[in-house]
Formats: sequence, structure tokens, C-alpha cells
Amino acid sequence: MKPWKIASKLDAIIVAVPFSGLRGSRIPMTGKRENLLRFIGDFNRQIFYTSSTGVYPDIEKEFTEDDLPAVEVESENFMLEKFPQTNILRLGGLMGGERLLKNYNISHLDQLVNHIHYADICSVVEKMLDQKSQAKVYNIVAPIHPNKEEVINAQKNLAYKGERRTAGRIIYPAKLMEELNFEFQYPDPRYFHLNVNN
Repeated sequence: MKPWKIASKLDAIIVAVPFSGLRGSRIPMTGKRENLLRFIGDFNRQIFYTSSTGVYPDIEKEFTEDDLPAVEVESENFMLEKFPQTNILRLGGLMGGERLLKNYNISHLDQLVNHIHYADICSVVEKMLDQKSQAKVYNIVAPIHPNKEEVINAQKNLAYKGERRTAGRIIYPAKLMEELNFEFQYPDPRYFHLNVNN
């Protein structure tokens, strides 16, 4: 792959290449990585790497960024070794628009969700661009964690009569909210299907 000639004129680059597979899987990504290095060359301005909350183990625990430093995540560390200014965005399950939980065949309905609305991802990036953030690691996840059945029922306009679990695999966005003074447009996945601007 040839170097991207326009790169030197850009203020920022967002890398959304999946260098790692699903949680726990090992997929060789050497070719993709080498192509990326050649493509963006020695870019020295803001870089955003879209990682995933899938980097955290599949256990019942409340996770913050400090539980798993980026240097311990192979794909994230690869970016930081070449581009130490890289902002790591650990995205929750991407939802919003037509992408709603009710549209999928879902199991384990009592599990708590770690979802994020695409509009909030855009707002995070915009705010980080404005603040010229560098070398940050953030969990980009809605701060409210209902279970899957609650979300699906809300999207189908059905009442939820069960009890919410208080324990589970929960990814916290507190660092993002504190450091960026960030307010979510869609803090509750039960209402991702509603237009907050109405």
C-alpha cells in the first residue's frame, strides 16, 4: 500500500481497522498493521483508534480504563508504539437508528448491556478534537446499564415487570465524563430508539 499523500494536510485521523477479533480470539493482523503504517506514514497530529470494550474479560466485574492499560492490549499497544499521541476509544455495543436490540435474535436476556449510541460517539470525538486531546484512553459507553430484556421491551413499548440485576459485566465511562465534562445525549439504552431532539 502506498503512503496517503493527503495525510500531512489533515488535522486528525480516525483509525477504525479491527486489529483484534472478538473477545479472546487470536487473528493474525500483521498485514493490516503494516499497510496502515505505510498508509499514514509519520503522521504526528491527533489520531483516534476505535477499540472495543471487548478487550475486557467476560466476567462479572465493574471495569474502568485503569483495570486494563492500553499497553496490555495488543492492538492498542501497536498503535501507541508507532503513534504515542493516539487516543484509544473503547466503544461499547454500537446502537442507534435502525440498529436496535429488538431487531436481533438475543439470548441471555438478564445480562446487563454496555451500549453506546452512535451520536454520542460523534460528540466525544468532536469534543476531543476541540480540546486537542492526545494519548487518552476512554470507555465510550452509556452510563446506564439495563438488562437486555428491559431494552427490548422499551423498544417494543412493552412494560418490564422483572427485577434488574445489580451485578454483571459493567463498563464505566466515568473518566470520560469527568475529564471531558461530557454529557451523553443518550445515557440510557432503553431510549436509543427515541429522537432526543424532539
